[in-house]
Amino acid sequence: MVLTQMGTPARRGKARDAAPIAQVKSDPHAPSECRVNGSLRNHPGFYDAFAVKPGDRMYLAPQDRVVFW
Repeated sequence: MVLTQMGTPARRGKARDAAPIAQVKSDPHAPSECRVNGSLRNHPGFYDAFAVKPGDRMYLAPQDRVVFW
């Protein structure tokens, strides 16, 4: 049963249009895309490691990045 549940579309990151809205309203955790991409976009090492440049989808201007520790 666990394997069946892990294979559902929601577990793979796919969802219907209303599902992300319901998740944000009811789940204390950020959506999966935000947990990964949101963190990476703010880390300067990410830009060096993957040669991310202005115009790339993951690019975030330096003045818009969160500076953490």
